[in-house]
Amino acid sequence: MAEVGEADAPGLSIKAARGPISRKHDSMALWTVDREFDQPIRHACLTASGGSYVAVFTLRLAPDLDDAAVRFVNAVEDPEVGHWALHIEEGVRAYVETRAAAGFPVGYLRVTLVEITLHPVDSQPYRFREAAVMAMTQAFEAVGVELS
Repeated sequence: MAEVGEADAPGLSIKAARGPISRKHDSMALWTVDREFDQPIRHACLTASGGSYVAVFTLRLAPDLDDAAVRFVNAVEDPEVGHWALHIEEGVRAYVETRAAAGFPVGYLRVTLVEITLHPVDSQPYRFREAAVMAMTQAFEAVGVELS
């Protein structure tokens, strides 16, 4: 991956081709992802219905170098999903807060819910929060980058 030039994003460079990207924000480097990609997650509960998947969805993560915030968007058009999307967003926010507390704040990121499957019996709000944290963890292990 080539380094981002001044014309593309002033003050931004990528420290590692497949590692975290960051920008200094309040004297701390922020972390984001190095490209847009989909992060599927299948969270299973081994005690529910003989080990069924209780949270199945896909998040699309994309760098947003124009905005230092982490934005969550629900792109699933099914009105039944709105309730569950709130719990997924809570999980994304929990991941961001945990990273910040550990000294690795996340920013310049857009997280979009693009697909979700609900289990009629075993779906529980806390499972979707847990799964969102897992999805974000996997995403940043794969393509997280520190902005400088």
